[in-house]
Amino acid sequence: MWSLLFFSLFCNQTLGEIAHTLQSAIDKSSYQEGAYSAAKQLSTLHSIEAAELRIKLFDQKLNTYRGVFLRDWFYSGYRKACNPEEIRLMANEAANRNQSDWHRVLLLQALATTSSTLPADILLNRSFLRSPPAVKRAWIRTICKAWSNHKLDCTKLNLGRWQSPESLLRNLAIHAGCADGFLYLPTLSSKEINYLIKLSMNTKSPENASIAIRALARHEESQKALLSIAPRVFFNPACGPRTAFLESAEEFSLQELIPFLVEAMQEEAERSPNRYTADIGHTLRQLSGQSFGDAPGFWEKWLHDAQEPGQQSSFVPIPFSTSNRSRNQTISSFFGLALETTNLVLLVDGSGSMRASKLGDLSCVEAAAVEANHYLQSLPPSAKFQVIVIEDDPITAFKKLVPVSMKNRKKAMRFLRSREYMHTSALLDALEVAASDPLVDTLLLVSDGGSSAGKHQHSQFILDAVHQLHQRTGVRIHTILVTDSAKHARFMKQLAESTGGRMVRPKSIT
Repeated sequence: MWSLLFFSLFCNQTLGEIAHTLQSAIDKSSYQEGAYSAAKQLSTLHSIEAAELRIKLFDQKLNTYRGVFLRDWFYSGYRKACNPEEIRLMANEAANRNQSDWHRVLLLQALATTSSTLPADILLNRSFLRSPPAVKRAWIRTICKAWSNHKLDCTKLNLGRWQSPESLLRNLAIHAGCADGFLYLPTLSSKEINYLIKLSMNTKSPENASIAIRALARHEESQKALLSIAPRVFFNPACGPRTAFLESAEEFSLQELIPFLVEAMQEEAERSPNRYTADIGHTLRQLSGQSFGDAPGFWEKWLHDAQEPGQQSSFVPIPFSTSNRSRNQTISSFFGLALETTNLVLLVDGSGSMRASKLGDLSCVEAAAVEANHYLQSLPPSAKFQVIVIEDDPITAFKKLVPVSMKNRKKAMRFLRSREYMHTSALLDALEVAASDPLVDTLLLVSDGGSSAGKHQHSQFILDAVHQLHQRTGVRIHTILVTDSAKHARFMKQLAESTGGRMVRPKSIT
């Protein structure tokens, strides 16, 4: 009754009242006294004044109580922008270096989702080339996507006599220094293919290399290039390019890569256990129709027989046999989740529920510490790890990945047990920090599935951001859900599966 009355008081405010409510929201009391409802209502208003208010308040609310909730409603309003004045204002502010980098990224991402046309005279400006990498990636994706969807309004664009809007855009896509725009352009020139090949072999920037590989695979005219660069790409230890290579081969059914993948599986098997022997096996099964497992010998014999003179070259499925399913190695498990990895990060939710809720007789954080110690102990000495507690800012146990020695395991367990677990949790920010080391291939997330700080709290916005993170880094996220919430279970399952991972829910959560 009281909640309905409270909502009715704040759901029909004028724009002036909304502005006053939001500007006054600086702490828990003012947030609860209408700021959330005001931000939600503001997201439905699409006058130029409403857009100006969202833009004015966005960066101001960075450090206020539950500011991420308000900012996600502002972002929701950006995504629904429809009138030309509002679109133009957003484009101008995306170009404004006085705005925070994150604000500029979200403005650009919102422009990419709108059904309206975008002003080319603002967005095809070379000043964007001097932006930080995250802004530059969002910008080039937005303008290339708009061009491909015929939503770039070039009527006010001032061009030289011999220059076309398309030539300007393609020139900017190359000079951006990243490959993101080429994920959306419908065709590639030979110059652009050579540019992407060069980027894909850039070991100093694995994230750029990952996107370049995905762009090459997306275009028929450049797919053959993947075969020529395969050894340089795949035998580099960075996770992003390797994952991009395998996922692209599957997505676009690049059967020409089968011989190379059989060779790559043999090399990976010699360094087992690791994630990529199984990943290559999965890709080979998808491409060939064969039912072999992850034992290289079966694949080598099959490929040899298929290449013999007089043999059929078509890929005929073979009935599945448990004898060729795996390499008969013991696979370590975490909360019952069987995993093979050599470089991983364990992330544990820093919110109060981790101490308040229990798994059997242990608190969730204590259960996570015990399980992590057993899991890390079972990994080979060559494996490395990091531990992060998800708070307002991600808190790391070590400065970098460290070996799974007894000393480091003990330090990690002390670290987990020493935290307060009374904080808000910035989930997306922690995932980005965890994936920032290019050697990391696996993230283990122990959480109740919520996020209450940082860049995003809205589940769909987090999922969208994680999709882009996976495209760049290739990390696989496995989630361990420590709550009975059906809503959070859906989110944690989607989060894991969007990266090729899995979710488990341990029993006896109380």
